[in-house]
Amino acid sequence: MRLTLLIPVLAASLAAQEVPGLSFESFQAWMKVTAVPGYKLAECEQDGGEYMAAFMGATPQKVLMVRCSPLSSFDDAKRMPGAIQNLKEGLLHGLRTRSYAMAGMPMLQIELKAKGCSIGLAGGEGMAAGELNKFAAGLKLAEKAK
Repeated sequence: MRLTLLIPVLAASLAAQEVPGLSFESFQAWMKVTAVPGYKLAECEQDGGEYMAAFMGATPQKVLMVRCSPLSSFDDAKRMPGAIQNLKEGLLHGLRTRSYAMAGMPMLQIELKAKGCSIGLAGGEGMAAGELNKFAAGLKLAEKAK
């Protein structure tokens, strides 16, 4: 009896979950044309309401991850003050950004309002934050911000 009462509640909860305003197919196509010197696209996958892409470099430590999440996830870094180091806010092509480090890995969060999503970039442990900036340039965000 309890299970039958729980099913409508779970269904409503799942339906209320946010998803990016960008479709997985559009994200995947975007990642396929993203060019970053020294890296190539290894895979794209959908994980519930988020999309992920992995770009691999010449060594296993050279990995760049892209996560496309609902727009509200842009504020996630502010919700984890104990796990975040060196949080800095800025602008990139007129888009709000947050850069920080988490567990020794550089992170860059980009608010992409025009596409209804937040793009998160993560580098491998010990990677210089400048690598993420090169990757962000390869994303051609000025075009995607329209």
